[in-house]
Amino acid sequence: MPFCTSCGQELTAADRFCTSCGAPAGPLAAPLMPVTQATPPPPGSQDEIRWTNKVLGFTSDYYVTPEGAGQAASKKTSNVNTGLAVAGTLLGSLSAAGAGILAKSREDDFIRWDESRSVALNRKKKTVTVTRKSLIFPIRLYCTDENYDLVVAFIKKNIDPALIKE
Repeated sequence: MPFCTSCGQELTAADRFCTSCGAPAGPLAAPLMPVTQATPPPPGSQDEIRWTNKVLGFTSDYYVTPEGAGQAASKKTSNVNTGLAVAGTLLGSLSAAGAGILAKSREDDFIRWDESRSVALNRKKKTVTVTRKSLIFPIRLYCTDENYDLVVAFIKKNIDPALIKE
């Protein structure tokens, strides 16, 4: 059996994406596109949309697939989170250490469409918020001006329209 190269989750041969973290599985993995290249895939190849965006000085990678939506922190952001946790621990600040640990735990996340309670679209802010049925830890996808309409069209094509809130 193959395993996810990102989180170690066991995968079946048919899995195209990790069921735990959403990372592409095997040789189907596509390179992440920088924000300047957030363009539609070639016609007939609507497998996923990936982009990178910087929000409040922190860079994250975002993606939508036919299975769900996810985000992953950049290496630099991950290093900042680790530094905060370590510094807080060394300085005896439980608040700083806890904030760093919480940020580390939320670096990579994926929500399957069938586990979603709602998908809120905000054209003005160019965001898509996917809320779990459990209402715990929603994901906010920060789109760009260039790819927002493409991401929304992809989502509308792949999920139950009753979940969408505009």
